[in-house]
Amino acid sequence: MSNEDVRNINKKEMIRALYERMERKLTLHECEEVVENILHIVAEGLEKGGSIKLPPIGSLHVKKSAPRLWKNPEVQKVMITPKPTVRLKVSAEFRNTLAEELK
Repeated sequence: MSNEDVRNINKKEMIRALYERMERKLTLHECEEVVENILHIVAEGLEKGGSIKLPPIGSLHVKKSAPRLWKNPEVQKVMITPKPTVRLKVSAEFRNTLAEELK
């Protein structure tokens, strides 16, 4: 894969890619419903604190950051409260594939 092939993919492009991959057996509207439902299921699972496994890519999980002290020489020290963040733990198989592609 060359650098020219690398691009960001948005939801609309995901829907179009699913439509093409399914060889147009589903309508674009049906593909949109499938993508929307998958994204809602992933979001709901993460909101409940669960982990979403996406073979062969890896898994998504929610991690709560630790509270930390923020220092600015011009301002007082401020305690930053913990907040949840979504993390992707990349599978070893996918990490190796990426390493090979980037050589």
